[in-house]
This record gives sequence, C-alpha cells and structure tokens, in this order.
Amino acid sequence: MSATAAPPAREGQDELIIVRDFRAPRALVFRAWTDASMLPRWFCPEGCDLPFQRFDPRVGGSYRVCLRGRESGTEWWMQGEFLAIEPNERIVFTHVWDDVARRPDQDSVVTVTFSDTQGGTRMHFHQQRFASEFERDDHRGGWNSCFNRLEALVRH
Repeated sequence: MSATAAPPAREGQDELIIVRDFRAPRALVFRAWTDASMLPRWFCPEGCDLPFQRFDPRVGGSYRVCLRGRESGTEWWMQGEFLAIEPNERIVFTHVWDDVARRPDQDSVVTVTFSDTQGGTRMHFHQQRFASEFERDDHRGGWNSCFNRLEALVRH
C-alpha cells in the first residue's frame, strides 16, 4: 500500500507542513533520513539524481548535496547543519540553497518527527523560513515528490 497523506495540518505563510503515513516500521523510515547509502534513492525529487553528497548526521554535523535534473542536467546545491537527532523520534536541520535568490534572510529550519501508527509510521515534516510564498509552494511539490520516492524505498 502506498504512503498516504494525513489530513492537512494548519500552516502559516512562512512555513510548510506535510504529514505522511508510511506502511513501514518507524526505525526504517528514520534510517532513510540518516543513512547516507539510502539518500540517493529518495532525497531528491522524481526526475532528479543526487550525484554528490557530504552527509554527517550528528548534532553539529553538516550535509551538502546536489540535485541534478536527469534530462536538463541543471544542478541545485543545498546544505545545512544538523541541530538535533533523536533516534527514531526526531531530526532537526537547517536547509539553505547556494542560489542566493532562493534564500530567506535566515536559514530554513526543518523538523521531522516520527511516530507509530497502526501498520506503519507517521512522519510529520515542518519547514519554516522561506524567501516567498512561491518558494514555500515550490518546496511543497519538491518534498512531496521526494516522499513518494521515500515511500517506494521503505515499502514492504
């Protein structure tokens, strides 16, 4: 069964909330967020590859990734720092694009929490601080595409 979107949570103008249910154990969904070998298989939207990654998922560790369009070859670079990691419970990290035009005044902050549901895992994704509503909405499409790939990876 595919991942389902839970009823929409209320979000503000400068934040994005996505809640997804996965038919997979919480430890596996969490591991997909923290295992560098799993990232290239889902941490980029459909139609993209993740050809470069530096990934150190620990408090104070950082990451830097490149999203590359398969057909266009266009590259988008982003990076950030891990602020909190609680195994199987929560991940908090910053997110900033190298492209200055896409940046808000401060780094975007992403918080992902994981909880058990009957038959799987609920993932609550929250990102705040966007340069514009357009950027927020663009991220909604990008993250949901990533989460479709995540669902395919963890499905059992």
